[in-house]
Amino acid sequence: MCEFPSRYCAITVNRSITPSLMGVKTISVVLLLFILSSVKEKCYFKKMPPLEKKLYKLYIKKIAGVAGLFDFPQNFYTEYFSKESEMVVLSKEGLLNILEGNRRLTMRVVEAFPEEELFHYTPAGKLRPFAEMVKEIMNIETGYMRGIALSVWEYPDSFAGISTKEELVSACEAVRADTRKLWEEVTEETLAVVEKDPFFGPSQSHFDRLQYALENEIHHRGQGYIYLRTLGIEPPEFFVR
Repeated sequence: MCEFPSRYCAITVNRSITPSLMGVKTISVVLLLFILSSVKEKCYFKKMPPLEKKLYKLYIKKIAGVAGLFDFPQNFYTEYFSKESEMVVLSKEGLLNILEGNRRLTMRVVEAFPEEELFHYTPAGKLRPFAEMVKEIMNIETGYMRGIALSVWEYPDSFAGISTKEELVSACEAVRADTRKLWEEVTEETLAVVEKDPFFGPSQSHFDRLQYALENEIHHRGQGYIYLRTLGIEPPEFFVR
């Protein structure tokens, strides 16, 4: 099997292509999917040296074409490996813009809650009030940003004493202001660093860490939407950032 160094990053798969399975060659199917997924996770095809790039094309073509396994469109290889289908690499600034847009929406959800319900309402007994979820979001952001930018890994519960909507909004604004300052210390090389997560266990890159923090925020914001609807309150339009 051809292997390529891990210094390369991921290529994209043209998801509009849906090969039709011919026969029962399961091993070849699994092998092909493994190759494509491995390269997607570990290699930037566009950064491969020309010889390796050519060999990789031939290798994929050989596996995919075993005994007529797949019926690919004629332009499959052109589209798969062309500049037009190379992945768009997310820059440091692009990541921050995504984080900022999501935070603006989260804050609009906070603002939509009456203060009493923000801190005390749950639709079921085992759930937390939305304010507690927002405090968790801030704790994760604070811990991760200080760790990534300053190598200071601490996860203190800094917001437990907050009990009013005004205090919560102010704390959220302060946390994000700190993030913007720390962001200046973060490079794209820093985001690629892989370390064991001191808070939640598995090793991952700092980029993945921030992606997790964002996904956690989106998850809890979705709960906030449900809370608002069960209260009879129209939540903010989710597509307005």
